Amino acid sequence: MVNSNDQGLGYWLRWQVPVCALIIVAPSVLALYLTSKVKTDPLFFNDFWKPQWRKLNPCWLLCYRAFAFICMARILLEVVVLERGAFAFYFYTQWTFALVMVYFALGTVFSAYGCWVCLNIPLPEKGARDEFLRRDVEENVAENSVTYMGNDVSDKIKLQSRYIQEEFQQRAGFWGYLMQNIYQTCAGAVILTDIVFWCVIVPFLSNSRLGVNMLMGCMHSLNAVFLILDTLLNSLPFPWFRLAYFVQWSCLYVVFQWVLHACGFTWWPYPFLELDTPWAPLWYFALAVVHIPCYGIYALIVKAKNSFLPKLFPLAFTGDGFNSTSTTADPKHPVESSTLPEDPSKRVKVEPGLQSFCVMSPNAPSSITNIETAGSARHPDEEFKSNAVMEEIINFLIRVRLLLIVLLCSA
Repeated sequence: MVNSNDQGLGYWLRWQVPVCALIIVAPSVLALYLTSKVKTDPLFFNDFWKPQWRKLNPCWLLCYRAFAFICMARILLEVVVLERGAFAFYFYTQWTFALVMVYFALGTVFSAYGCWVCLNIPLPEKGARDEFLRRDVEENVAENSVTYMGNDVSDKIKLQSRYIQEEFQQRAGFWGYLMQNIYQTCAGAVILTDIVFWCVIVPFLSNSRLGVNMLMGCMHSLNAVFLILDTLLNSLPFPWFRLAYFVQWSCLYVVFQWVLHACGFTWWPYPFLELDTPWAPLWYFALAVVHIPCYGIYALIVKAKNSFLPKLFPLAFTGDGFNSTSTTADPKHPVESSTLPEDPSKRVKVEPGLQSFCVMSPNAPSSITNIETAGSARHPDEEFKSNAVMEEIINFLIRVRLLLIVLLCSA
């Protein structure tokens, strides 16, 4: 607490103020530049409501998000009543807590709509995939380019599946990117608030307002617990560049506090934000730097999820299968199989959603290789065994036709 007489013009003419302002402005400008320059892979609608567990019904993710939102709304309501209104949002914790609530609210809406789509519109993994495979084999196999160029063999067969994929994998719009940005902002913010509260405020700065009780304990633990559990279930990517949104969020809060104190407020919610101490620049610099490890901790949680859960639950967890940042999951990027010949002229590019094959030169020993795409290799869902049988039949017919073509060309 500082005296009201110290909050005049002289308070803002201290040397600490411009130094701390530079510490705030520089990361904010850098974050704005980063978000405007970085180009990422597109997000798809499926990423927001499909669990990353093969046999987990999307309705369970919907129920969890709705449950988390209701619990957090109940806690925040008690805090608002206890603090007698809008004063509750004087603290960074309440800002972050409310932002996590917004994420779960958007997530609930996306999950509800996704469940409706799943129940009413057939997905490619169901009947549409078989229909496309059948139509493509019957109509387009004869038109696929199989070119023999003497010594320099260039055998390329391309089967297009992106159109049928686009029918079911819609691009995420404004609300989708908003939810993704809020998700990654919350990820760093909940780690920051909980670490500062339990490691700095409780041991060293506890007072009548910043003390520990059941309500404060829930606010500074359940925010991270709910978000981490959602991370273990969802299929959202976690690129590093969105650290910029986390930095902008914290800078916005500090600017909010400075504006309030410029308008006459005299009490700082956190002692390390005060500007009347020579240690203020050091505190502000430490707060700016700590954003990186806080965001990194959550990034490690996501990386551990994608690294260890597929090993612990190989039949249940899909890894990065639904992650739109993964090249193997993006229908816009063809996948090259590692089992193909090293000679570029004999390499086959495989489109997601289909199985392809390789044809060698008529002068060389014939070889027909069955290659599974990323989609079929990474998603062996037992619920669609009939699809697998149909694919095997179609693949056998393709082999027979190509074998006849090779024999005729050789003759």
